[in-house]
Amino acid sequence: MSKFLGKKIKLIAVIIGTVGTVACIVMAILSLGNYNDYAGLFSWIFLAIAFLLLILPMFVIGSMIIELNQQRETIQLLSDKLAKVSKAVMTDSIEKFSPSGKIKMPPQSRNSISREAYASDSAPVPSPVDTRATSRSDDFTRSLPAQSAPAERTSMDTLSVEPSETLRGAFRKTTQMQPPPASSFLTTGLNTYEVNHRIGKITKNMVINMSSIAAGGLHSAVVFSSGRVKAFGMRSYGQCNVENWGNIVSVAAGNHHTVGLCENGTCVATGYNGYGQCDVGSWTNICQVAAGVGHTVGLCENGTCVAVGDNTYGQCNVFDWTEIVAVVAGNNFTVGLKADGTITAVGANTEGQWAAYKWSNLYAVAAGGFHAVGLKNDGTCVAVGNNANNQCEVSRWTNIKAIATGYYHTVGLCENGTCIATGYNGYGQCNVQEWRNVVAIAAGRNHTLALLSNGKVVAVGDNSQNQCDTEMLNGVKIRS
Repeated sequence: MSKFLGKKIKLIAVIIGTVGTVACIVMAILSLGNYNDYAGLFSWIFLAIAFLLLILPMFVIGSMIIELNQQRETIQLLSDKLAKVSKAVMTDSIEKFSPSGKIKMPPQSRNSISREAYASDSAPVPSPVDTRATSRSDDFTRSLPAQSAPAERTSMDTLSVEPSETLRGAFRKTTQMQPPPASSFLTTGLNTYEVNHRIGKITKNMVINMSSIAAGGLHSAVVFSSGRVKAFGMRSYGQCNVENWGNIVSVAAGNHHTVGLCENGTCVATGYNGYGQCDVGSWTNICQVAAGVGHTVGLCENGTCVAVGDNTYGQCNVFDWTEIVAVVAGNNFTVGLKADGTITAVGANTEGQWAAYKWSNLYAVAAGGFHAVGLKNDGTCVAVGNNANNQCEVSRWTNIKAIATGYYHTVGLCENGTCIATGYNGYGQCNVQEWRNVVAIAAGRNHTLALLSNGKVVAVGDNSQNQCDTEMLNGVKIRS
C-alpha cells in the first residue's frame, strides 16, 4: 500500500460524505414541502448525519495508510544507511580482520553494527570477541611452551595471538590427512575440533574439513590429487579460469565465482567481482572457505572468520565471531558452527532461516538459497526456512553423515554410501537414488554432484551450461 492509496481513500470519503449529505438535505426539504411528512424529514436528516459520520472512519483509514507508508520509508532509509555504514566498516577494516592471528576490533563494531542493525527479534545476538585469552595473560605466559608466543594485549582494541611455528608446521603436514566425507557446504564433526584458547588455534586431531568438489550457480569445480583444479560450466565471468591454480586443497563455488584454498593457508579466487567477493588475496592462515551468491567467507585457524563481498543484508558481518569450527554461505546469509554444537548467523532472514539459532548438538550445517539444514550427532537432520518445494522435509532422514543444499533442494549422504534428496526437482537434481559408493556431495543452484570412492564424479540436474559434464573426470581427491 502506498501513500497515494491513503490520499485516495480520504478524497473518496470527502466526496461521498459531501454528496450524500447534500442529497439527503435536498430530499428532506422536498419531502417536507410536498408531503408535509415529518417522519420522512427526520429520516433524511438522520441519513445525512450518517453520511457525515462515514467520513470519519474513512479518514482514519486513509491517515493510517499514509502513516504506515511513511514509517516504512523511514525504516528503509535507516536500513540503507546502516548497510552503507556496515560496508564502510568492512572495507576500512579488511586488514584489521585479517586471519594472521591478530584481531583488531573497531570500538563501535562490537555492539552497534552487528547487534543493533541486524539482530532479529527471534534470533540471539552473536557473541562479542572472546577476550579470555588476554584476561589472564600472565598465567598463559607461565604455562605456554617455550616455543609458543604468549597471547598479549597490544592496545585497547587489539588481541594478538601468535601460534607457535611447531604447531603451524604440524597443521600444514596434517592437511594431507583425510577427514570425513564432505560437500562444498558441509562441516565436520565436533569430535574432530576444539578451539585452543592458549594458542588461538582450531586444534585436536588437526584435521580440517576440505571439499574436493563444489557446485555453484551454473558451474562446478573439482580438486585433483595433484592439487590442480578443473572448473566447468558457465564461463561468462571467468569463474572457470582456474587452469593456473596449484597446490589447492579445497574449493568453493558461488553464484558466478570460484574460490580456492591453498595448501599454505592462503586463498585465490576468480569470476565475477562486482561486490569484491574475489578480494581474498590478503587472507592467510585460512582453514576453510565458503562462497555465497555474492560474498565469500573464510574460517581462520584461531576460530575467527573473515568475509568479503556483498554486505547488503549484513552477511559479511562475521568479524566478532569466535570459537567457530566451520562456516557455510547461503544466498544472502552466513552461518557459523560453534565448538559447542550451536550456530550463529548473520544476513537476510526473510524466510526464517535464523530460527536455526535454537539448534544444538550439531555435527554439520548447510546453507541453501533460503533455507538452512543441520545434521545432528545421531545422524538425523533438522531444517528451517523456505519450504515451498519441500526442501526442509528432512525430519525422517536417519543414518546421514553429510549434507548439501542447493537453492531449493537438499541432499543427504547416507552412511552406506547412498544418497537421498528432497525439494525442487524440475531439472532432476534430486534423482540421486541410484548412486552408490559416494564419499562426498555438493549442491548448486539446480544441480547436484557426487564424488565416488574410485575418484570419479557423477552429476544430475540442470546441464544447460555443461555444469554436469563429469564423465571424463578421474583422479579427484578422495577424503574418506
